[in-house]
Amino acid sequence: MADHYNTSMRSLGSDGKLSEPVNKGYSTNMFSDTVMNYLNNYVVGNKETPFV
Repeated sequence: MADHYNTSMRSLGSDGKLSEPVNKGYSTNMFSDTVMNYLNNYVVGNKETPFV
């Protein structure tokens, strides 16, 4: 099991490689913030290719 209060996250670079893990905080906050960011960008973005 992971420590949900100290979740390691990685970023996907433009070269397709993952960055080194960085501890970002509480897991639920990280996932909910990412979903909200996606939904907010979807509203103003290209709805024909939502996952690109």
